[in-house]
Amino acid sequence: MNEPKFRVNTKMTEELYRYSNKGFQKETMPPGSWTVWALVFMMLVGNACGAYVLQGFPRWICIIVCAAFAVIAGFMVWGTCRKNFALGRAYRKIVKQMEGNLSQSYEFYPDALVISRWYIKETVSYDFISWVLEFPKGYMIVLKNCAVYYFWKQEISGGTADEFRQFLESAAGQKTKYVEIKG
Repeated sequence: MNEPKFRVNTKMTEELYRYSNKGFQKETMPPGSWTVWALVFMMLVGNACGAYVLQGFPRWICIIVCAAFAVIAGFMVWGTCRKNFALGRAYRKIVKQMEGNLSQSYEFYPDALVISRWYIKETVSYDFISWVLEFPKGYMIVLKNCAVYYFWKQEISGGTADEFRQFLESAAGQKTKYVEIKG
């Protein structure tokens, strides 16, 4: 291989990890998740009011439906909290596995991507890239084997972030998905 067209030297930090995961979650979370929360809450309140006002059999139906929505809301809260705790655990696990070897480098050649980490150097064909996310401050590359690589735009050498995006879109044969996130 000749000289790489672009090179990225990055260091895994909690800030980069959390920033990238925020963008990844925004892209992979189904749209309207707040609508679901509002709908569950409204149905819960509506059924509670119905259980208070109605008498006899309709009252028991409202109580059962209200209990079902309460259980659904509980599972939704549990899932959200579990995911947030899992992010922190995942980061700590990665850092422990890396044991201070937090540096990684990516070299983008015309025909392949070379990823160098403390324990391995691997060459990846661009057609093995599943998708690429661009954030205001960084990029995330997801491979078909579910490996995820992310880095800050400021760490790209060999050209601008826009030139890098154009190169990657051309090499991988797919459009980069832009995800707007704050922070």
